[in-house]
Amino acid sequence: FFHVEAAMKEILSLYRRIIWAAKRFPSKKRDGMLQDIRLEFRENASLGPEEAAKKIVLAKQSLEQLLMYVSLDPKSPNWNIKLHQNPMPKPPPPK
Repeated sequence: FFHVEAAMKEILSLYRRIIWAAKRFPSKKRDGMLQDIRLEFRENASLGPEEAAKKIVLAKQSLEQLLMYVSLDPKSPNWNIKLHQNPMPKPPPPK
């Protein structure tokens, strides 16, 4: 029981941090991105532990990338961002 509660707290904290960063993401499509994030978290609410763990890793990578954009100085002429090569790999084909 305690392990499940700790995992839920971690997921909720991660969700809040992603929403915070997405609200500050410099894009005209920010509102759509926020809707997609909320929808994906809702759709993944009933995943098993193994699949949830994979999604958490992906969410942490996504947050890391969002924070890179959020921390950019809009007045600076030189932006430098290092992104993962394949942060969101395609899911395996259905069997």
